[in-house]
Amino acid sequence: MGNSNVNVSMENSHFPFSDRRVVSIEEEMMADAEASDLMRSVSDNMYEANRVSEVSQSLLDMTVVAQGIKEATPTELALMETVGDMACAGTDVPPEVIVPQLESYLGKQISVEGIKTSAKAMVVTIQKIVNKIWEAIKQFFRHVYSKMFPNIAKRAEIVKKDVEEVKHTAKKLREGAKVSVDSAYMQFVIDNKFCKTESEILSALDKTETAAEYVFRYYAKAVIQRGEAIINTISRIDDSKVEQQMVDFTKVMTKIPFPDIPSASQRDKPGGVASDYIKQSVSMLGNLTLNALVIDSEIALFGKLTPEVYSQARDGAELEVKHNAYALAIIGGEHVELVDSFPNESSSHRESEIEALSIQAMEKINAKMMDLMMMAENFEKTHYQAMIHQQEAIDTVTARLSNKPSTDDIIDSFRVLANYNRFYAHWVESPAMKMIRSITQITRAMTFITERSLALYE
Repeated sequence: MGNSNVNVSMENSHFPFSDRRVVSIEEEMMADAEASDLMRSVSDNMYEANRVSEVSQSLLDMTVVAQGIKEATPTELALMETVGDMACAGTDVPPEVIVPQLESYLGKQISVEGIKTSAKAMVVTIQKIVNKIWEAIKQFFRHVYSKMFPNIAKRAEIVKKDVEEVKHTAKKLREGAKVSVDSAYMQFVIDNKFCKTESEILSALDKTETAAEYVFRYYAKAVIQRGEAIINTISRIDDSKVEQQMVDFTKVMTKIPFPDIPSASQRDKPGGVASDYIKQSVSMLGNLTLNALVIDSEIALFGKLTPEVYSQARDGAELEVKHNAYALAIIGGEHVELVDSFPNESSSHRESEIEALSIQAMEKINAKMMDLMMMAENFEKTHYQAMIHQQEAIDTVTARLSNKPSTDDIIDSFRVLANYNRFYAHWVESPAMKMIRSITQITRAMTFITERSLALYE
């Protein structure tokens, strides 16, 4: 049977099938780093779009305050100046660019035309940033599906054949054999626990499949339905009915909820300080958690969000009020995210060895890898392509609104729709991009341990 406790390192050992890799591990890691850079570009631009959106909203709030002042007093002028400073806080925009010279309005009504123009210009800026986001998203998908997936799929197919060959020989696994996972350690962690047996790995892969299927099938379908609703609304904008159309639009969006995760744990709880509202969660390999129906802590706290309040907003109970900002925030702000399960912790014991795999386990793992790859491929061919077509249509009709006169209704509606364009980019980016990258890392790691396990059969 051979020596016991034989270890094979993932990075330093040569094994019988290594010469048949499509590309080297170094090339794979470079491709993975490029995918990471593109994801970071999307994240950075998303942050910038959110920041500009907040400034734009602050400016519109300023116009409401200013229009209510008929004869400005020194105190009111000082208040307006403070509001302008707050609106521009944390930005590169100096307050004097968007706030008029207030001294000249003492005893008069403050002009808001310049503020409105600035607000509209910022909405146009949001649209430009969203265009950058979409370009990075498209680059990411082109990169992953043209460079990363083909290689990973070929390697998995090669390993599948190798397992079949060993299965039909008299070779036996060395007694007590183990495999070191080395740098792929995190791809064997779930709920902060390292999977060191084949049964633990298979169980974790089942949960990973549940998360992936949700993202690529159920969630993606809801995103497409929301995209269609956005297109239908902005393609029929009527200047004389803008306000009612915005209310009707929000009601439509409430009827397209993101679905529940099948068999996921329920996490209904009120939002609190620094606490997002999260309805459901499911864990997966990579020490990641898929959270469904997330409302950011600021919105949850503002509305004292509970499951009951959330349901009321979704059902449109409060939407008769014109431009219900809170309802819009819920509908636009809700999302699904794939996050680190324990971002501020590391596993208590950094194990790095797993039991070498049996032939039966290798066959099951390979089948699950193929399932994950097939889900991702079907997503790209169907849902993702539909999302891209919708984005192009949304971009075209949203850009058309930028040429409309700067009336209050047009500016506010343009802002809402531009923000929904931003929301749509976010719905596509999160969690699909991170899920796809995680699948490439997980399947690569599973191929590694299968190859190393095969090397221990003699």
